[in-house]
Amino acid sequence: MAKKEGLPAAGVKNMTQGSILKAILLFALPLILGSTCQQVYTLTDTAVVGRVLGVTALAALGACDLLVWTVSSALQAYTAGFSIQMAHAFGAGDRPRLHRIAATSAGLSALAGVGLCLGMELAAPFILRAMKVQGEVYPLALLYLRVLYAGIPFVTLYNYCFAILRALGNSRSPFCTMLLSAGLNIGLDLLFVAGFHWGIGGAAVATVLSQGASAVYSLVCVRRLLPDHRGELRWDGTLVRGLLGLSLPMAAQLIISALGGLVVQTVVNRYEVPFIAGYTATYKIFGLLEVAAISYGQAITSYTGQNLGARRTDRVRRGLALSAAMALVTSALFSLVIFTAGRGIIGLFISGTAEEVAQAVPSGLRFLRLMGLWLPMLYINHLMGSFVQGLGHAGITTVNSLFELATRVSTVTLFSGALGPDCVFYAEPFAWTVGSALLTAGALFYLREMGKEEPYREETKGPSI
Repeated sequence: MAKKEGLPAAGVKNMTQGSILKAILLFALPLILGSTCQQVYTLTDTAVVGRVLGVTALAALGACDLLVWTVSSALQAYTAGFSIQMAHAFGAGDRPRLHRIAATSAGLSALAGVGLCLGMELAAPFILRAMKVQGEVYPLALLYLRVLYAGIPFVTLYNYCFAILRALGNSRSPFCTMLLSAGLNIGLDLLFVAGFHWGIGGAAVATVLSQGASAVYSLVCVRRLLPDHRGELRWDGTLVRGLLGLSLPMAAQLIISALGGLVVQTVVNRYEVPFIAGYTATYKIFGLLEVAAISYGQAITSYTGQNLGARRTDRVRRGLALSAAMALVTSALFSLVIFTAGRGIIGLFISGTAEEVAQAVPSGLRFLRLMGLWLPMLYINHLMGSFVQGLGHAGITTVNSLFELATRVSTVTLFSGALGPDCVFYAEPFAWTVGSALLTAGALFYLREMGKEEPYREETKGPSI
């Protein structure tokens, strides 16, 4: 792609031309590597807390996991809505609109970040009590949340910058940012927790500092892509309704899904600490298993957005088919690892007395193997949801989140008598199955509707940006 005014060729990637498989893989692989580094940090954090501070601190970490994930994922989804519209403008070659969307999105992101920071700081103790976090775990969990929620503005900036980079097909800068974040996080975690003995608060401080560094670095990367004429970056109030019309439903989807997770975590918190620790260790590993699914989803969203903007529906269809094949192969490989090395992996994150370890490891292993059986559903769920969002349809993913919420809640209530504590293990796989079925049906529907429209051109010169 020739260098265009204001946007260096090295900083953008046109996905509307050339090999479809190459375009998706070259976008997804840096995200997979970067996210894997972040998950390695998360696992290191779990291992350090579990082995240095013990089972109680690990249980506190588990009580906070979903609350922390909800905030970061909701912000990611919120800004991803902006990214989709920027990708449409980029694919269509409409530079002025692209920059007005970027500027308007910056203001909307700032408002969301500040409001969410204040709201979650105030709500943290009430949420933990509603989740019935046990007395010995509660003060540690509250301290962890207080520190992490103070870093929400950094998380907002980080995700906003990523939204711009993804819209332009740039996954290399996010990879470097995530690598920086993970490396700094691991180093500070070991220093503050194992070296300075700051406890679980030290782990939280390490995370916030690394988030701040990553936010600054990602902003530097974005500024390199800004136009020379800064006047193009201006707030456009006429875009607000359209931007929020896509971003808010996407954020709502994550929040609704998190509610189901909170219900499950509340049930988990009723059991003994070793059971909670086993569940927590496995859920941390789940984050690593989910990395490729999320990365494929982000790739298909940006790819679909650009090609839809360029009116390349032929490439949209082929891209979805190739991505689905990659997702299924990847999930099968992960399942193989789970059933061959699962016990050893779980054991890396559990410490305590012999009795505590004997109780925690088997429960965690049952959960992990169940995930292994259902991983294909997880991958298809992510892929199809991201695809329809890339087309600009966020409503069906929000409806899907309601179905997944109902599935999680009904699983831990209706099956608790028959399965006992293990009912919490089935909540996620059942929800993935429901979601993959609904979203696949939605994706096929939108593809059929797209085929009824006036045929889009087969050839395009790509974005003139």
